[in-house]
Amino acid sequence: MVIELSGQNERLNNGIEYLKGLGVAIQSLAQDVKWDEQKCIHCTACISLCPSHALSVDRSQMLVSFNPDRCIVCGLCLKACPYHAIEIQF
Repeated sequence: MVIELSGQNERLNNGIEYLKGLGVAIQSLAQDVKWDEQKCIHCTACISLCPSHALSVDRSQMLVSFNPDRCIVCGLCLKACPYHAIEIQF
């Protein structure tokens, strides 16, 4: 299951510690989305689907780029990419 949490840091940390105490594995996914520039042909199929604008295109050169700090791991880009240049690694 993938969930996004927001709120005060102290409360978030308390909630995470509580879940860990119940045996729930916690893993940050923001850095687990992998964009393979070698596979990407810069077709821009993923760009319009990305709600957080983690994927963007430099229109002057028509080159796609990926900013993992903006990624919310929604998975929409995976379905859009016909070349499998984007994957989620667990």
